[in-house]
Amino acid sequence: MQEPELSSSGSLTSRSTESMELDGFEGNTPAEPRSPPRADSPLIKRPRAQPKVRGVPIGVWRDSSEPDDNDKHVIFGFIDIHDRLRTRIYAMNKKREELIGNVPTGAGGCWVTFPRIIFERHLASLNSAEIKEYVKLRTDVYEATDEERIAAEGRAVALAKQIASDQAASPVVMEPHLQGLSRPEVKEYCRIRNYEQEQRESEKERKANELKAVQTAKATVASQAMNGELTQAYSPRAAPPPLEMETRHSARAEHKHHARQQAEIEAATARARQEKLEATERQHEKTRKEVAAAENNIIEHAAQMELKHNLKKLNKVWVAQKNATHSQSASSNGGTVGGPPPVSDEIKYHNGIKYERKQNGPFAGKLVGPPQILSIDGEDYVEYRILTKPSF
Repeated sequence: MQEPELSSSGSLTSRSTESMELDGFEGNTPAEPRSPPRADSPLIKRPRAQPKVRGVPIGVWRDSSEPDDNDKHVIFGFIDIHDRLRTRIYAMNKKREELIGNVPTGAGGCWVTFPRIIFERHLASLNSAEIKEYVKLRTDVYEATDEERIAAEGRAVALAKQIASDQAASPVVMEPHLQGLSRPEVKEYCRIRNYEQEQRESEKERKANELKAVQTAKATVASQAMNGELTQAYSPRAAPPPLEMETRHSARAEHKHHARQQAEIEAATARARQEKLEATERQHEKTRKEVAAAENNIIEHAAQMELKHNLKKLNKVWVAQKNATHSQSASSNGGTVGGPPPVSDEIKYHNGIKYERKQNGPFAGKLVGPPQILSIDGEDYVEYRILTKPSF
């Protein structure tokens, strides 16, 4: 294999919904090469803006139409959300030049399995578990120079081997009541227990349900095996299933998972939309109440001001009437009781009205009768009667 020419590891910038897991893995149907271009057709290979890629370059596609390994379609490996290693073909070579050639098309055509990959020289001796750990270590890691990159790749290979070795030395220990069950029996047990736990069982019921689920799982798997409903992948003590069967199962599982996620997203969106509408309606109701309260306050304030104004007017009328009544009473008694008789030049009487000569004010020196309150066009006026001799 040629020395790798990529300047750095790929970046996590795109995502696909298909899935594949290597080394006892699940994934989509492996890529099938399409017919190579005719000899008289020019190969489409030109520099262009780098497409969005995800993961780490690990090699090239063995079935690429290009004869030179350095010019073949590049393969990137990445870890999906289920912690599975997936390998994907991109329509470019290791130099990141666009390369159409015989790149697969159609649903699932971009995925490729290990046998169809020519790995980079430093990865050629690794197994699938070590490749997976290498991809984890090199994802989103960049170096400034090729020398630094090559050194970092070597360190990542050594560390990936160590991690995979440590993992292989730590087998999963099953619960005591699950020991001795086959793979399909364990899967059936998990299905039963998932349903029971959704029913919110109590701690007291849990142990009894676990033992009952073991017996139910064994009986279910045995019945399926007798009726021929189990394939090799689900037969008791069966060997690991072929790659093709696993990839078909993965495609169905991924489709169901995607549909379930889509339904959950739509339900969450509907709930959020309803909550937003309800919040908006509550805000509008609050605003309407605040406006109504403000209007009531304005009306109440105006009514209070009008009442105060009317009381002030009535008070003025009452004071004027009181003064007039007092003056009339004094004139009917001929002046103050026990006081001296009025001077004829200072006080005059006519038709029961007493006219007194004012010593100051606007009518100083004039004979002026008591004031009377008049209301003309809704406005109050004070009327004074003045006696004066004609000047003609």
